[in-house]
Amino acid sequence: MLFGIAFGFCFPIMALLADMLWFKPLLFSWENIGKAHLGNPLHFIIDSAPLFLGMAFSFVGYKQAQLKQANYHLNRTFEALLQQKEDILMQNDLLIEKHREIERKSYQLSASIQYAQTIQNAILPDLKLMQIYLHELFILHKARDIVSGDFYYFNRKDGKIVVAVADCTGHGIPAAFMSLIGYQHLNNIISQQGILQPHLILECLHEGIYSTLRQTETNNSDGMDIGLCVIDPQNHLLHFAGSKISLYYIQNQTLLKLKANRTNIGGRDYRRFPFDTQTIALLPSLPTTFYLFSDGYQDQFGGPDNRKFLSTQLKDLLSVIHRLTPIEQRKVLLFTIENWINAGAKEQTDDMLILGFKA
Repeated sequence: MLFGIAFGFCFPIMALLADMLWFKPLLFSWENIGKAHLGNPLHFIIDSAPLFLGMAFSFVGYKQAQLKQANYHLNRTFEALLQQKEDILMQNDLLIEKHREIERKSYQLSASIQYAQTIQNAILPDLKLMQIYLHELFILHKARDIVSGDFYYFNRKDGKIVVAVADCTGHGIPAAFMSLIGYQHLNNIISQQGILQPHLILECLHEGIYSTLRQTETNNSDGMDIGLCVIDPQNHLLHFAGSKISLYYIQNQTLLKLKANRTNIGGRDYRRFPFDTQTIALLPSLPTTFYLFSDGYQDQFGGPDNRKFLSTQLKDLLSVIHRLTPIEQRKVLLFTIENWINAGAKEQTDDMLILGFKA
């Protein structure tokens, strides 16, 4: 009976292990033992004990080897994960440092541009001085990128008043440099050379820009558009010449225009194309409102359809607001264009400059 119990208990284990190559020699040994002790089950069990112990130890050893190998792979995986973590932390530190460097450079650049704006504003004419000689004056000057390529000009010479609005190529820092060059050339032409005929001022300005930028050698095409007025208070006359910036004025509720020439100021073509001087009378009995503006306002995208504001809409707006005070006119113009931008483009696309005055 004991033999039957032992055999019934051990046979399933031996059958399971019989398929394993490492167990087959032991199975053959068991068969030999079983044949030798068929008449004595107790002797069979006693003689088979070492075999069963060997089988058990072999099985345990096999499982230990499997566990050891699994543990080895887990350790390798853990080490790889640790290395990946170190690499990620190192990359994160590099990204943080690069981000700080970008912030540092951005701050330095922004500070430099802010200081450049201070210099540009210092060079522009004093608004209070302009208001003494130009009645009901207002200026809407809205740069796209802190500094502006649009600039306004004012000067007095021999009892005459010179006022202008100019729009340099591009925007931002390059255009701001151009504005300084243009402003200094105008000062030289008017204050130093004493030239007061508008068409001659523009011809000299073209020559000065072309020479300063060495456009024959460098193939540089930068320049500016400009509308320039010379007011003669003694004779009640206003003389105008323009390069792509016209002069608009309102008399008797009617919007009129002195059209600018399409001739360039600066650019690759050095030829001195003539500019035209046009003259209108300033009658005390007929108050007149004048406007000079760059193309930034009318070319601004926005509105419900995200399209340009257009000169037609700007001229209609000026016709409506010209009776308002200078402060009110500026407020309406600024409010209108900001709403236009917010309804469409969401960002300003160019520098803007509008100058208005009465005579």
